[in-house]
Amino acid sequence: MGTAVINEIQLTTKLRFIPIEGELLEAIIADHPYFTRGFIPAGSYNGLEEDVSTLTIGNLMLVHKDMDEDLAYEIVKAIFDEDSLKALAAIHPIGAKINREAGGDTPVPLHPGAARFFQGN
Repeated sequence: MGTAVINEIQLTTKLRFIPIEGELLEAIIADHPYFTRGFIPAGSYNGLEEDVSTLTIGNLMLVHKDMDEDLAYEIVKAIFDEDSLKALAAIHPIGAKINREAGGDTPVPLHPGAARFFQGN
């Protein structure tokens, strides 16, 4: 299951996925450390028969620094609830990669409520 917009484009246009790898991939990550090494899994799109090396970037939820700490905590707790994670995985395969251990790994400072969740308090 790929991204909807790519699936839609494929209805009218033949696409070729070009891998980003080697020195180019390493140089981009060195200059922009918020990118990571990843791949587009084979079968994600019509005709994609092999994994394609690429750059990936995580998703962030940004909130105002003045958001109530308890509210921020409860939002993060709801996202990382076991049932929520199962639902996200059912919607899209990448949802299965969301986990609490990596959840607090972010290039921006955590809101105090989110930090409290990831610290287990």
